[in-house]
Amino acid sequence: LLSGIYDHTSVEPIRELGVLARSVKKVLAKNKGNQEKSTAAILNDTRYAATRRQIEKYLSKFGGRSPDELKLENPRLSENLLDFVSFVVSSADGYSDNNLVKKVNKNIGNSVPVGKSFISRLLLQPFFKFVLYQAKSGISKRERFRFYRAQVFGLARDAYLAIGDRFADANLTNTRDDIFYLTTNEIQDVVLGHSFDYSFKLKIIDRKKLFAAYANQNMGRRIISSGSIAPINTRVDNSANKLAKDKLTGLGVSKGIFQGKVIIVKEFNPKAEVKGKVLVTEHTDPGWTLLFLNAAALVVERGNALSHASIVSREIGIPAVVAVENACSRFKNNEEVIVNGSTGEITIL
Repeated sequence: LLSGIYDHTSVEPIRELGVLARSVKKVLAKNKGNQEKSTAAILNDTRYAATRRQIEKYLSKFGGRSPDELKLENPRLSENLLDFVSFVVSSADGYSDNNLVKKVNKNIGNSVPVGKSFISRLLLQPFFKFVLYQAKSGISKRERFRFYRAQVFGLARDAYLAIGDRFADANLTNTRDDIFYLTTNEIQDVVLGHSFDYSFKLKIIDRKKLFAAYANQNMGRRIISSGSIAPINTRVDNSANKLAKDKLTGLGVSKGIFQGKVIIVKEFNPKAEVKGKVLVTEHTDPGWTLLFLNAAALVVERGNALSHASIVSREIGIPAVVAVENACSRFKNNEEVIVNGSTGEITIL
């Protein structure tokens, strides 16, 4: 019922990527399928200037939608034209035909099926249709807000990188990206001339080590507190999926059944070989959409029916199950599984 959301910011990149990839396929054909030559041609050959302009236009509009886009320290798609062109060239076959665009447009035109049963008649009642319309409209507005928020964060990143260039030129830091390991107060004090401490390089090294140590800690999915002074009794909830060894369950958010091999991708990797496989990951955000287009099914440790992975999976028509605790540790790469996007059950064969 929640598929086919109009004015859908999460689906717009898919439609335009389909159009873009069709142009890239023509370049591939002229270069006999050689991906390296095709990438170089798009970047350097004036004969393919129109295709390059298409790519630059896509990145100017959607380049801010990157994995972990709310972290200022994370690069955006638009910052590395070579990597993005290489990715589109290598993945063009997966989403360049009209089927993808038709599938998305078909979902947008979907309506609630009409039948003679009591349930079907109930679905036709004005109140239900009004609630459904409001739900779809709310989701659409939320996604558009997130899109604009990502654009704002992109502008903030550009501003900090400009300051980072000046810090590096003044030998206060080793690289421009080191700016993200300083506090806003430290940066402001230097900019305004209020700081007498310029020994940032050692601080940054220590902070990078601390950050790496935190990144390797398993903090659990939830923090549970109780009592009149809750922090005293805080504990980590390490509850696991306790079904049989050959089954896991979660929340089915996009219908369909698929049997195939697992590929585990914990961090976004545009070179991951997800085509025709079950993509298993810890969490996703709009930057992962590029990988969804080539995956045959999706399993995510976190999420709900209205999370980004759920919305995009429904629009492109692949089975998806979210809220599958410890999926990345329970599955193995190339393991054969059956994903049921309706029941939320994943069976290990």
